[in-house]
Amino acid sequence: SRAVAENMRAALAPFVTQSNFPPEQDGIVEDQELIAIGSNGSLKSAVALTEYGYIYEPQLQAPEVREAFLNEMAFQTYRGVKKFFEPSYDGPPQSHGSALLPYLWKHPMRSGMKGSADVFALQIALAREGLYPPEGATLAGCPIIGSYGSCTARAVRAFQKRYAEEIAHAAEGEEIDGEVSNGTLAVLAARYGR
Repeated sequence: SRAVAENMRAALAPFVTQSNFPPEQDGIVEDQELIAIGSNGSLKSAVALTEYGYIYEPQLQAPEVREAFLNEMAFQTYRGVKKFFEPSYDGPPQSHGSALLPYLWKHPMRSGMKGSADVFALQIALAREGLYPPEGATLAGCPIIGSYGSCTARAVRAFQKRYAEEIAHAAEGEEIDGEVSNGTLAVLAARYGR
């Protein structure tokens, strides 16, 4: 079951920070005592218990983000198990390896937004681009929680620099300012939208 758990950890790692509790720092704890003993005798079989976070964490407080977060974690868990059996699997075509993508963004996004499924999907798209968390940061300091703070603004600026020509073509005069206005939204939608 460790080999399956390794694949699950790899699939979840880009989206959630690993525990800093010393016995869990490896990301995988091999301890049958942690597994509940149920009617199927799980103590004697290969079992994986996956912990996505704690109920007090920000991404689990806002209902709009909680649903998106749990769907994404369930998909990543499935993706990890599936990759164990089929190493080339990355998800359905056009999914970008995410349950949320492609996504339909309807409104511009800017610093200060909290508990937003749109921002959560933006952070996942930026992670798929390799831009989130931003350079020099980690998921521990910049978690994917659907809140638009300085980490998201830095990652959006990096996205805007990467696609500056396309953004300028979509919305003349749009600045590289770390906010998702019309041009950035158009490029984001072209790459990760539906």
